[in-house]
Amino acid sequence: MKTKLFIPGLIIAAAILFNGCEREKEYIIVQQPASGGASHGEKVSVSFSASSDALKGTNCDLSNVVSAVVTIQTAGGSSTEYTTTPLTVYRLNGKVFTQKIALYPGNYKLTEFVLVDASMNVLYAVPVTGSLVAQSVLHPLPIDFVVDKDVSHDYTVEVICTSGFQPDDFGLAWFRIDCGELCRFLISVSELGSNLLLSGDVTVSSTHYTYTQPISDTVVPNVVLVQCGLSNYTITVDVPGYQRWEQRYTAAELEQYKDRPIVVELLSVVCGSEMTTDLMASGLKVGEVKVIPSGNMLQVTYTITADDWYLNATEVSVTGSLAGVPLTPAGEPDVAAFSYKAAHNPIVKSYTYSAIDVSALNNVTIFAHATVSNYADDLTLIEQALPAGKVNVNVTFTRNPSYFSTTITGAGAISGTYPGNCIDLDHGIVPGRSYQMNLVSTYSGNADLLALLVDKPYNLDLVNYIVNTDYSAIGATGSEKQAAIWTLIDDVTPTSGTGGIYWSQPVVDAMIADALINGEGFVPHCGQKALIIVDPGVRDDPALRSQVTFVQITTVAIPNVCTAVQLDESGWGKGRIFSAAGAMYFNYCVR
Repeated sequence: MKTKLFIPGLIIAAAILFNGCEREKEYIIVQQPASGGASHGEKVSVSFSASSDALKGTNCDLSNVVSAVVTIQTAGGSSTEYTTTPLTVYRLNGKVFTQKIALYPGNYKLTEFVLVDASMNVLYAVPVTGSLVAQSVLHPLPIDFVVDKDVSHDYTVEVICTSGFQPDDFGLAWFRIDCGELCRFLISVSELGSNLLLSGDVTVSSTHYTYTQPISDTVVPNVVLVQCGLSNYTITVDVPGYQRWEQRYTAAELEQYKDRPIVVELLSVVCGSEMTTDLMASGLKVGEVKVIPSGNMLQVTYTITADDWYLNATEVSVTGSLAGVPLTPAGEPDVAAFSYKAAHNPIVKSYTYSAIDVSALNNVTIFAHATVSNYADDLTLIEQALPAGKVNVNVTFTRNPSYFSTTITGAGAISGTYPGNCIDLDHGIVPGRSYQMNLVSTYSGNADLLALLVDKPYNLDLVNYIVNTDYSAIGATGSEKQAAIWTLIDDVTPTSGTGGIYWSQPVVDAMIADALINGEGFVPHCGQKALIIVDPGVRDDPALRSQVTFVQITTVAIPNVCTAVQLDESGWGKGRIFSAAGAMYFNYCVR
């Protein structure tokens, strides 16, 4: 399309293509002193030159350029004799030069620079700072330059082929003519689950590059212009009242959307509300990740919901954008560098990060990573794993988080210190004294032995359920758990103050009611606690009576009970794909 020479602020029209101009660097401006030299107050000759190879493109050809139109002002903004002034263009040895102009030594700024053909159609122009295409050149107008006495300078001007732009896209001119390129992509934004089109802002960013433009709720997809040639592009869409959308593209991936739109569907949210997403590993949902706000803090909780899967480690990154996530040299999320991380040994079914500071952020990008493993368990093997002979036992009275802290030695792999409970109000035990005792599984097949050890062996499944259930939400402490165990196991009905501890009876009653409803037939799995009876010698001498206790041993600490089926699988909170390796992230609206 033919276009006329424009005044500053105007430029031409059409479509932006990914295969724009080739970008080759050539020196362009040559400054030479006037014949005989220049002293203070004398003018200095200046000319502009360009390589004819630097600006070839599908729609523009430097060989058609016959004139350069320039406007030069003083540093203070005053006009010079060069105001929208055509300069003749010459060619020599593959370069294009303008006629020489004369300026007094001093500071100047170039405010207009366009190249025109013989019909005064504008072929190339330098965009003005703040215009749509200014992002594609290093030095948009106005451009400061210096004219020194007896000093020669080389400058560079980057110009854009005007074919494919509207006048408002430019705004305008520098030195060393080089081909700046813009690429385009299309984008359409709507509400998830409906046909409602949305308006907001789209931001495109890469290393040392950020560009934002508004998007409208029109049926015709929005055209977004971006700088070409970057290694990757992070596109962010923000619409008030909707969850932020972010996605990273390579240049090749983004090029696929120059003629068809990226379709963005946003979830309508109430900022600052709870949200839950799936925890995915090996293509399976193994659990959930929940985000709960609390003032300027976020709580992120992992919960495994799949049978036989457990958490080995968790790592969370919460940043203001995708650009903030730590990356490995290969471009993958560097989970070792995440701000929040924990190893879980023994394995767990749930873990919470309770104090993630988001006071300075309105929208966040969350990478929730987990290392998970699949285990098969067989509690019948507990009995085989326990020592056949006596072991050394020493208890310390702690009250909370359990009634005792029990140390076992001489038990091989099971030796260690564990939470302990009293299950016998008829007999005593001396804290700090070393005892020789037997270990018996609460899931032992020897029913007669269990009946000798506890008054109500038929409730052993219920007390196993209670020690594996978190009752903190109703105010339960270790004292309430101990009272519930006595109530379910012992013939003596305890009251607050029994055994030197005090508790809330309504809380104890609620725990027992829950166990009666949900704990019948309970069997702990890998990562949960199995109650082991510490037998003072009843197994060997039924007539011997001294206090019987429990120890709470996590099943994975008992040899052979838990067998790994799949170890150390990488899992992510479900969201948008970040990389080919399967890393995912999701966005959350804080406020």
